[in-house]
Amino acid sequence: MQPLSTSDVSYGGIPITKVKVVGGDGCFWPETCHETCHHRGVMKEREVRIMSLGLPVMHRVRAKFPRPKVEHISEVVSEESDRILRSMRSGQRLGIAIGSRGITDIAIVAKTLVDKAKALGLRPFLFPAMGSHGNSIAEGQAGILASFGITEESMGAPICPEMDTVSLGTSKSGVPIYVAKVAMEADGVLLVNRVKPHTDFHGRWESGLVKMSVIGLGKQVQAKEIHNYGTLGLRDKIPEVAEVTLAKAPIIGGIALVENAYKELAIIKGLVKNEIMAEEPALLVRARELMAHLPCPEMDVLVVDELGKDVSGAGLDTNIIGRMYLFGLEEPEKPKITRIAVLDLTEQTQGNAAGIGLADITTRRVIDKIDYPSTHTNIVTSTFLLRGKLPVYFQNDKEAIAAAVRTSYTKADTCRLIRIRSTAYLEEMLVSEAALPDVRELGWEIGEPIQWDFDDQGNLSKM
Repeated sequence: MQPLSTSDVSYGGIPITKVKVVGGDGCFWPETCHETCHHRGVMKEREVRIMSLGLPVMHRVRAKFPRPKVEHISEVVSEESDRILRSMRSGQRLGIAIGSRGITDIAIVAKTLVDKAKALGLRPFLFPAMGSHGNSIAEGQAGILASFGITEESMGAPICPEMDTVSLGTSKSGVPIYVAKVAMEADGVLLVNRVKPHTDFHGRWESGLVKMSVIGLGKQVQAKEIHNYGTLGLRDKIPEVAEVTLAKAPIIGGIALVENAYKELAIIKGLVKNEIMAEEPALLVRARELMAHLPCPEMDVLVVDELGKDVSGAGLDTNIIGRMYLFGLEEPEKPKITRIAVLDLTEQTQGNAAGIGLADITTRRVIDKIDYPSTHTNIVTSTFLLRGKLPVYFQNDKEAIAAAVRTSYTKADTCRLIRIRSTAYLEEMLVSEAALPDVRELGWEIGEPIQWDFDDQGNLSKM
């Protein structure tokens, strides 16, 4: 295969060399073509563009994960909550606890519970159960609920975001225990949360109803008490405190939600109070089985379009990126990623950039969007200071990605680079040529080669 012509041109403001090639086999990369190549024997003409910035050619990849899905959410929520809500009497006040995570269809779940409670003669209200999130103020936490579509107008019920707590004494090892005053004043409290692997620790109970009953219901003051014990405190102290909270607070049960890898609800399970600690571990196992994952156990560069608290409590899901950055804990075995570049924050995170320290490189756009009081409150409460450190930043996406590749100890044609929207959305991603063998092994769908589409400011459009 011989090149017909070459010329220097510009692509999105980046100088490139345009090489038009034609050959008997028509393979996109003729120098690496082998006897089993699917292009062999096909006459084609292709263009190979080699960017002077040293960025690899990418392919759009569609992942294939298990996809169980709840088709009729409102019906299942109504059925699963029925026996729990019927433990209350007509006229009693029901507090529905909602967390800060961006759970798919959480507004539908919440509205169904409000309507169900009203149909049974109860007086429902909703309240944030999200520890120190929302800058540890009522307005901030109400704002997070509003970003999910949960407002007094949309729900037809009051929102009570007050941060006041009352003391329930101490746990068996002396941990002070606090619960939101609005929860203690209710006749019954229904917890609503997603069950999933935690981003800071692993144990029998991780993210879910048990954790919400402690750090969620206890607001910032309880979050601080638990985080004072570090990561092992999260693993060991949460269930210890939960035993007291479940016994003394007016919790009647919970609605456990498990999502599939496509962020769709796969399981909706109603649990009465005495079932929560016993049955949540099995839901956690299932949630881990349904998690999305990156295709490569080792890669050179991961480009993440957006970081945010609505994506993960850690901003970036540590189970996806293989980084914890926590004293006393070993780093996960895989994936191993040399450089991580974060390009932007989600709108829903409202400037909270907790977890930005998990990245190596970011952009001026991220730095300018950070709400530092909110971020620092979250980071100091967690005690995970490494996750709050600012990475090296560049003026735009083009410079940030180029720096990530340049410092990854590889070259464009051998760089295993993956670009994702966020760690919560891995259904579709962009994958470099060098990383495609792992993709093929998984049987995922691989599209045609595409180029980096930077605008005049050197930024990419969102995936």
